[in-house]
Amino acid sequence: MAFRLLIAEPHLALQEAVREVVAAGRPLLPLDLEVADAATLAEVRARVAAWRPHAVLLDWDIAADATPQFVREMGRHAPDLRILVMLPASEPRYRAAIWDAGACAGIPRDRMDGEWLATVVCLMRRAMEREGRLWHRAVARCPVLRELPQDLEVAAR
Repeated sequence: MAFRLLIAEPHLALQEAVREVVAAGRPLLPLDLEVADAATLAEVRARVAAWRPHAVLLDWDIAADATPQFVREMGRHAPDLRILVMLPASEPRYRAAIWDAGACAGIPRDRMDGEWLATVVCLMRRAMEREGRLWHRAVARCPVLRELPQDLEVAAR
């Protein structure tokens, strides 16, 4: 199964730069990577609902100061979604705000490179695999859990 990454970037020039970072990181990955784009909050919501990405690389400018709230909203609607936020600067208040909101990681745009992206995608994939194995072990011990909604897509290995 391919890892699906949604790039949420409103600026065409930065969108191209992010695509270059993704292209540079792709050969470093030991897994397939599918990529889609969104340029507005509405497009992000629609893509998350329809395409069900594993992760969103979210530019701060998509929602600006409402980014932490948007991350919380996405977490409520898609609890298994990993969110990576491209920050406008390395100010600690941005990092703390997105962490508190539930994002997996944040990085200033100017420090993001293919190696960073490949590392983060691999870490998220491994976390998904562990979650899947834990879920299957929990169900084996308590079969009634099968009745609960469960969105993990990574098969236990």
